[in-house]
Amino acid sequence: MKFSWLIIIILLFTSCKSDCADEKLLSSWQHIESLIDIGDGNGTFSPVDSKKVITFHDNGTVTSTVSFCDNTQEETGMTATYDKNAKLITPGDCNTSRQKTAYYFENEFLILNYQGCIEPCLEKYERITQN
Repeated sequence: MKFSWLIIIILLFTSCKSDCADEKLLSSWQHIESLIDIGDGNGTFSPVDSKKVITFHDNGTVTSTVSFCDNTQEETGMTATYDKNAKLITPGDCNTSRQKTAYYFENEFLILNYQGCIEPCLEKYERITQN
């Protein structure tokens, strides 16, 4: 009997892991900090004044107020796709090697890791609305 309760408790704590992460992702996120490391491994996140907001949709698309293709803050708008299993964003119209962007959660923040950088290029986002 004790073993049955243990299994039930374990299932309760582990069953939400993937679904909860998906629910957390389906939100709008404001870019609040950037990390650019000059190559010495000592890069830290610094606050930014950014207009970039990204929104993950349940149809596998992500929209952004600013392009994923470069580091400008020009409000061009862009739509990309994301793979929740691989945790990758793939813009369809970038003419650069930085096309894929990995993402992960760090506590309550969403972190984007641009794959084309030689040194770490990370952006930190704070959730502003949940879809």
